[in-house]
Amino acid sequence: MSICAALAAKTRAKKAERIAENLAQAARENAQLGLPAPWRLNGIWLVPLESGRVKPIGPAPWRRPSK
Repeated sequence: MSICAALAAKTRAKKAERIAENLAQAARENAQLGLPAPWRLNGIWLVPLESGRVKPIGPAPWRRPSK
């Protein structure tokens, strides 16, 4: 494995760990507030918020295309 591939794998692992931590925290907070747990849609985790909206969590959350 080349150095670049090793660094890329390490970065992916760190990002996955951070996403897992964020999802666990969101699930705990939502459980306390009586909101549904986060769910996955097209590879992006969506966390329901108290206002009725959702917040994307992931390495590259979807962004509305600029006009």
